[in-house]
Amino acid sequence: MNKIYNEAFLLKNIILLFFTHDFIIKLFVSHDIANLTYYRFGIIFKIIIIISAYVFYNKHKVDYNFMLPLALLSIAFIVSQLTLCSSLNLANLLFNGHYFLSGLFALLFVFLFKKTIIYSILKYQVQGFIWFMAINSVAILIGYLLNLNVFKTYFFGGTRFGFQGLLLYHSEAGYLYFIAICVAYFLYRKKKDVIIGSILVLLIVCSFLIGTKKASLLTLIFLSYFFIDNIKLLKQKITYYFLAGILLSIFLFRHVIQDVFYKQFSLFNRVYLEEGFFTSLTSYRNVLLQNYFIPYIEENWGILNYIFGGPKFANIRVELELFDLILFFGLIGVVAYVSFFKNLCTSSTKYSNFIIFSLIFASLFSGNLLTSVNTIVIMIISILFINYDNELSLQK
Repeated sequence: MNKIYNEAFLLKNIILLFFTHDFIIKLFVSHDIANLTYYRFGIIFKIIIIISAYVFYNKHKVDYNFMLPLALLSIAFIVSQLTLCSSLNLANLLFNGHYFLSGLFALLFVFLFKKTIIYSILKYQVQGFIWFMAINSVAILIGYLLNLNVFKTYFFGGTRFGFQGLLLYHSEAGYLYFIAICVAYFLYRKKKDVIIGSILVLLIVCSFLIGTKKASLLTLIFLSYFFIDNIKLLKQKITYYFLAGILLSIFLFRHVIQDVFYKQFSLFNRVYLEEGFFTSLTSYRNVLLQNYFIPYIEENWGILNYIFGGPKFANIRVELELFDLILFFGLIGVVAYVSFFKNLCTSSTKYSNFIIFSLIFASLFSGNLLTSVNTIVIMIISILFINYDNELSLQK
């Protein structure tokens, strides 16, 4: 038993290791010990962790269903960098290398572990993730009440509202909270545990304190699912007691709620009045698409670029996931990720697919999903856990 535990130690604790690394970087940056660009080297640390976990734990089995997207992304990157570039400097190379490795990470993780990871490890990982997010939510509340910079979403500068606790990347906080909320709800539906139910409420509340439209959008998507999933409960008296409790809480904390919504949505409302809903929703990304992305493609791209992507990426990307994917990996990248999600969704439950497609939908307006190492790894672990748990329930 000890041997098995030691072999699986890195794999079981991979999420906590990733978050610990990120928070250390956040502390360094927030205290001006290091520059924010140091986060790019974190991908090396995370790759070392999963390869080490594979060496110690794995039984030398891989899932060959995910070899094709791995190969396609690698070919696209090599061709675009070596043959389509004439003037890349060191900064371009570092940024492109980080983006490529981040985009490859999820495929590598599922390629290495999907065949051999067992339910007990997935359960341990998911429980660790939920408790970490609960602690992170407490940090968010403390940050909000005491206005602590280290817990802010935009801790690196600016005056925008938002708190994300221990998390480093504001681009992934909304994704992570959505996954945590969905997993907590799944666990609560199984056992109706008061502690898990309390954590679920805490996660939902704190998702609105993050201060990003992505986080609010995804939480609203979950609440819509929750309402549909529980619509039959409208006939029960306890539902009305629950709704009455919510309304009472809203009344008691109305000043706090008004403060949060004013700070979070005042900018959204101003842009909406000046530029329209879609520009406000995408935070001017649609304007960047029209004014910079499309003209650059039309003036500089040939047939090879459309197939393999282009190396001039950092200054052209618009952070709309589909367009970023095409810009960096070309149409081959689209084929690779369609293959990846197809293989992932084929063996998934309806609830798992709801999580996957909700994340993809949100990324179309904000990007940074496919290259968010933490998000994709946690998504895969959560999906595999839900699928395995469902299979075990059917066998009983």
